[in-house]
Amino acid sequence: MSNEFNKFKKVFKEYQALFGLNGYKVYFKYEPLGKDFASCRIDIVGRVVTITLASNTSKEDRKLCGVEENAKHEALHLLLGRLSILAHSRYVSQNEIEDAEEEIIRRLEKLIK
Repeated sequence: MSNEFNKFKKVFKEYQALFGLNGYKVYFKYEPLGKDFASCRIDIVGRVVTITLASNTSKEDRKLCGVEENAKHEALHLLLGRLSILAHSRYVSQNEIEDAEEEIIRRLEKLIK
């Protein structure tokens, strides 16, 4: 396991806490991904998240987008995950979307001064 992966996990957990997303069980993986630097898979019902940092990223690409930026990016995917999943659902009520939006707004209210 690389120092980058440990840094990635640490920074992700910091943003997870900052965004108030502590109701999820988070699993981390360090493995090859296609062209992505990292990924976030969310099981909303089970409240489980799998965060993967690509182990096959070139040194040039890592200079462009570091592990801290990737960790923040994946935490933002978790923040918006419920809303995204609802938006892709074929059968979703207006109340469900409004509830998900309100959930995000309440979290952002705490962050933005």
